[in-house]
Amino acid sequence: TEDVEEVRAEVARSVEQAEAIAPLAKRPARAMTQGDRELELGSLREAEQLFRQAKIRAEEVIEWWERAETAISTAKRMLSEVTGQEGDSMRSILKEAEISLTAEHPKKAFDFANAIPEQLANVGAAVENAAHAVELAQAALGETDGMETSQWEQRLKQASQALEDGEHSLARGLCDGIVREISRERAAID
Repeated sequence: TEDVEEVRAEVARSVEQAEAIAPLAKRPARAMTQGDRELELGSLREAEQLFRQAKIRAEEVIEWWERAETAISTAKRMLSEVTGQEGDSMRSILKEAEISLTAEHPKKAFDFANAIPEQLANVGAAVENAAHAVELAQAALGETDGMETSQWEQRLKQASQALEDGEHSLARGLCDGIVREISRERAAID
């Protein structure tokens, strides 16, 4: 009984610290309350397990809650300027992070939210690659002496629109196709 009381006292400190950091987090306190009930009923083993579970939950809140909130707010700020398909995909990841934090799983929330800046960097590279592909397709169209280009020009318009809409993969694919077809035509003419 004395051992369980010592464990309980240590857990109480952790739970208080977790509540100070995240007043909305109730999982550690609920586990501790359940442990208190088991202790009152004389189930020392179950009480100790519940106290240890409360401590694990409290330590997760202590270590990860603020980091998760910071990562989520950073991701929100970064996503406010992103449009298109990639932005929608990352907003769903941000939503998962918020849901995880609401469910009091701050480490999981941090992991989700922390992945967004890296993915945004990859989107930045995709935007640059797509813009470069559009430039290459425009240059290739400029060097099509005597060829029928109306179909390619139409696809270049579609690629430019896709680039504006944030569909970078589509824009790049259309432009790469234009450049390949122009190269094949040139080879056939030669």
